[in-house]
Amino acid sequence: EQSVESVEFDMMTAAEWLDKAETAVPNTLLGELWHEGGISVLFGDTSSGKSLFAVQVAESIASGRPIEPFELSAAAQRVLLLDLGGSATQFARRYTCEAAPNAKKPGRRYQFSPNLIRVSLKGGTQIAPAKLAAVIEQSGAKVLIIDSLAFLQRYSLPRETVVVMRELRRLQRRYGLSILVLMNTARSI
Repeated sequence: EQSVESVEFDMMTAAEWLDKAETAVPNTLLGELWHEGGISVLFGDTSSGKSLFAVQVAESIASGRPIEPFELSAAAQRVLLLDLGGSATQFARRYTCEAAPNAKKPGRRYQFSPNLIRVSLKGGTQIAPAKLAAVIEQSGAKVLIIDSLAFLQRYSLPRETVVVMRELRRLQRRYGLSILVLMNTARSI
């Protein structure tokens, strides 16, 4: 970490900041909730539908079709969905219609955009955020959706969350990513 003495600051009036700032508005990915080049966090209780919604958002961006009522002004693009807690069977069950009783063929599967790449975690229960660089480079994705932050942390502590989010910010800048991170909230009693 840098010492305070080695940090440099830009100091200007508010009017000067407005003059210096880029006036182009980034494309929307999920209405005003998430823009290209941004990092957003989606949080809620366990089993509240975060993962299902994240897949819907991923498919929306990959296909270039918005989820009503959210605006999508970005073009269709490659999306990397890190489904770090879900199994292949669980994923297939969610996106396959049940076959009729006594049917000889399996149910109909949802046809995802070829721009959507799902990645799962082999063995183990966590991964260091820095290890994501290889999969980001291999996929060529500009959108990264991480389900869930818990798999990038060793401990569920605020300090650990800050460290992980800093690493994600570094990856975001390095690869020009738009990142959505899913987090579980603690249930209150």
